Amino acid sequence: MSANAFDPGRVDWSSAWSDASVATFNCTDVYTDWARAFDTDSLSQAVNAGVVGVNPDFTATDSLVCANDTKTTGMQISPIYHTQPDIVDVHIYPQVNGATNSDAQIQQVAALDYGDLPHFLGLAGLQSAAITIGETYAGKIYQGSNCWSGTPTGAPSDNVAGFNQSALASYTVFFRPWIELEDPSGVCFPYGQGPSSSSDYQNVNYNGTGPYTPTNH
Repeated sequence: MSANAFDPGRVDWSSAWSDASVATFNCTDVYTDWARAFDTDSLSQAVNAGVVGVNPDFTATDSLVCANDTKTTGMQISPIYHTQPDIVDVHIYPQVNGATNSDAQIQQVAALDYGDLPHFLGLAGLQSAAITIGETYAGKIYQGSNCWSGTPTGAPSDNVAGFNQSALASYTVFFRPWIELEDPSGVCFPYGQGPSSSSDYQNVNYNGTGPYTPTNH
């Protein structure tokens, strides 16, 4: 960071999010958090010099790493401690894992996913952190060959609707939709005009009409 004229204190971590293969299923992990946040918990613990890895008494249930108890024997301890950054960056694509989703399912899972995140913030003492959904559905879904298979075109709007129903809606949250900027002719995540349509797949909040139009949340 310093070598490129950036503030070395502005390095942040990001994590993936886990969704279940059943829309409404939830369970707790070894960190006493919701298992959908397992990767986020693990990275946070690595920063805290806490335990990392998978607890020996876990059960894989409906695609989530659930814990029967909080046994950490056999897990590893991160050897270096750092102060937690003041930004929480999580990549969330709400969906029923491994299924062809409907708009209703995307919205239902989004409400659950974003409802679980404040629980992590409380456990980590990060209620005042800036919250970034660092990667999520593009402003408009292009369902070309091998692109967004099983994802309804309304997923971005469903994503926002579920967020608005969740406890996270009371926080200031930044959404960063996935868009292909490097190659404007990109097939799955095109920037600007789609490859086989006049629709603008960059439609994030253009003229206040996109799903990620800023609100007062």
